[in-house]
Amino acid sequence: MSSDGDRILDAEGAELAHHHDQGSFGMAGGVYFASLLMLILFVVIYARLSKPINRLQTKAAKNGESLDNGRELQASWDRSLIIRVPLLVVSLLAQCLVLLVASA
Repeated sequence: MSSDGDRILDAEGAELAHHHDQGSFGMAGGVYFASLLMLILFVVIYARLSKPINRLQTKAAKNGESLDNGRELQASWDRSLIIRVPLLVVSLLAQCLVLLVASA
């Protein structure tokens, strides 16, 4: 079962591959592709590190419970931000660069 996000990424990847085959990939295409890879890596890291913690904390909050290891879970979630935030920032800057190059 694939999500809408997976289908969008597949379509963008196919489009990039098509342009690469035609020789019009260029520097901007390479930067865009790197940006796309960073976003994919961000989602993988989120799904592996942060989402399970979110699930535990949300369940406890909905049930009015407190977690014995709540502080450790929060610290672990915060550490994942050290990885995820730079990926998003660099990806966004790369996309801005591609837009500037494309509009020039």
